[in-house]
Amino acid sequence: MSEQDLTSSLMELHIKVGATNVPQSIAEETGDTASGSDSESLDDESTIKKDPQKTKITLNQSMMLSKLPAKTTSAVLTVSKPTEAKVQIRFKSIGSINQVRPAVFKISKSSKFSSIIKFLELKLGRKVYCYLNNSMSPNPDEELENLYNLFRVGDELIVSYCNIVAFG
Repeated sequence: MSEQDLTSSLMELHIKVGATNVPQSIAEETGDTASGSDSESLDDESTIKKDPQKTKITLNQSMMLSKLPAKTTSAVLTVSKPTEAKVQIRFKSIGSINQVRPAVFKISKSSKFSSIIKFLELKLGRKVYCYLNNSMSPNPDEELENLYNLFRVGDELIVSYCNIVAFG
């Protein structure tokens, strides 16, 4: 990968960070240009968006990022922090099916409800029917974050399960 490609990749990264005035070269950003205008310094509050964004940086790009000024490095680190949060799930058995031990698990918010169904089927060795709060059976394609926001009780999502259709 040539230095030209790395520079263009860095420029893409600055656009994702949200810089309003993207420098055309690394030398221009570090102030090594002949003009040397210090009045156009980056302000963290105005250049970084409040919600982090996912970025993929190759090894070559990370070598270039290690040579960036401190203000730019802090902006990159702020933006690329992982936002992976987890949801607490409590399993309750209905009827004669065995209770899963332990009854409380944590799973990524971005997971689908089908992953819970598959987990229970593997753990119990049979087909299961799952319900939220003993009332509704969600679509397997539904994300857990949405279900958690709608049906949580306290700080956990209660998933009831049984080996036969229990409700309707």
